[in-house]
Amino acid sequence: MTIDDESSVYVGGLPYNVNDDSLRDLFAIYGSIVAVKIINDRSTRGKCYGFVTFTNPRSAIDAINDMDGR
Repeated sequence: MTIDDESSVYVGGLPYNVNDDSLRDLFAIYGSIVAVKIINDRSTRGKCYGFVTFTNPRSAIDAINDMDGR
């Protein structure tokens, strides 16, 4: 998991059944979320990853520190 800009977090290695709501629910404990975007290609079973954008950069840092490697 890495930070993309001050408030956005890259989340890699997601399962193919993840959706925007489940990812939002998982990260909501860290702060208010502006946007969630999931990218996957189910037809080729390529990588599934996403971005979570928080209103506060501190929330992104907290999420990375707590969730990295999980």
